[in-house]
Amino acid sequence: MKISFYPSLLLPWLLPSLVLPCLLTSPQPVVAQTRPHQPPQSVYVNVPHMPELPTGGGLAALTAAVQRQVKYPVAAQRQGVQGTVTIAFTVLADGSLTDVYAQGLDYGCPEAATAALRGLPRLKPGRRQGQAVPVRMSLPVQFVLAGLPAEGRAEARATPSPAARQQQPVEPGDTSRVWPTADQMPRLPDGSGSYAVGALLQRTLVPAPDVQAGHIEGRVFVRFTVGTSGVVRDAVVVKPLSAGADAAALQTVARLPRFLPATHNGQPVAISLTVPLTFYGPNHTYNRAPGSQPVPPMPDVDAYLQQQVRVPAVVAAQQLSGLVGVGAVVMPDGQLDSLKVVRPLCAACDAELLRLVRGLPRYQPGRDEAGRAVAVRTYLEVRMPPNPPDSISRVYTYVEQMPQLPNAASISATIQELLGEPGGQAAPGQRRVFVSFTVGPHGGVYAVKLQKGVGGATDAAVLAAVQRLPRFVPGKQNGRPVAVSFTVPVVVK
Repeated sequence: MKISFYPSLLLPWLLPSLVLPCLLTSPQPVVAQTRPHQPPQSVYVNVPHMPELPTGGGLAALTAAVQRQVKYPVAAQRQGVQGTVTIAFTVLADGSLTDVYAQGLDYGCPEAATAALRGLPRLKPGRRQGQAVPVRMSLPVQFVLAGLPAEGRAEARATPSPAARQQQPVEPGDTSRVWPTADQMPRLPDGSGSYAVGALLQRTLVPAPDVQAGHIEGRVFVRFTVGTSGVVRDAVVVKPLSAGADAAALQTVARLPRFLPATHNGQPVAISLTVPLTFYGPNHTYNRAPGSQPVPPMPDVDAYLQQQVRVPAVVAAQQLSGLVGVGAVVMPDGQLDSLKVVRPLCAACDAELLRLVRGLPRYQPGRDEAGRAVAVRTYLEVRMPPNPPDSISRVYTYVEQMPQLPNAASISATIQELLGEPGGQAAPGQRRVFVSFTVGPHGGVYAVKLQKGVGGATDAAVLAAVQRLPRFVPGKQNGRPVAVSFTVPVVVK
């Protein structure tokens, strides 16, 4: 299985009880990208030959090597802290490490686990079809005090923020023990899972003055505890951005509603969570809208353009054949701006597509998590010469060559990555949402519909994730690109 990512859409996956919807990276300022359309970067999570030590031995040897390298922090030993730190990281095609993130415990344990991993020699990269490819992995690192069992010792807790403590008091009887994981993780009052927490935080994000002034953009990571009463407490910034953004992030977390608490063996327990809160400036242009994508004035805008195109005479004269692509920005008022030919064919072909795109009616603008209209990049293309009309207007359910995501990534797994949910089969406590959509002859997704849902914010989140799917490699029938409809299941908590 392979996952496709976009530079502005950090979709890290969910570590149990830990990070909510994203593959974590250092919170550097977000820089607006200038290229209207780029192919996604591909990172695998499972390949025939997984990364390993230069001496081999597979995952077991790699885990053991990290464990041998780890140095137990003195502060953690003095506090009696023990348990598991989970490290998530990407092994690039050259064997180097990137996007390293350690989560769990405190008092220097995550840093010690990271240092142990980085202290290893350069790894042998993962390989697929004979080629070295990037692979996302995770490893457990154990911290166990000599002579004491791991079970029953208190996990370390984040130092409470005074502001957070004042706004979110701990209720009487709430436990002080913080568990690393639980059978059932905390849920919002409507029963929504972990991915909905991140979406709620972004919708209710308190503005930061320095961000609103356009001075900085980026992410703040906040760790907090959901106690046995469901009340949020002990919020602290673990990866800062600026004083204003950090304070705004803590205020936003402090406003979270009472959760349905986590349970373990049927009993409520306190759980520590870490969430990213992303701050965008007023003039930010998104590659993919964090809320809802722009809606074109017709269901399949590529097919509409294809039907309207006037093929220049030079195409037949020089026997030209291929795609012409234009990148654009859908502005908050729905108008298209910043048009640029990014896939040229001939001067007359390029000019014809620009003419058609400039004549399009307004889009419904893309929106952020709070429902505000935002600027979003889009991509439009036509084929010169066009395919026969049947391949544009007819929608198939099965064709000789079915549509595929870039690099043949799994559709259901990619949707779940966009949700921040791990893929796989439905387990106890999990449900399935069935959603249908059509992939047009140019690979665009449209006609997204809910076929069978579970209700509430979960259904809306799944539909929004499908709308954020990247452009497909279109399906083909008799050698021609055609429209194909899908119905896929998505496992949600």
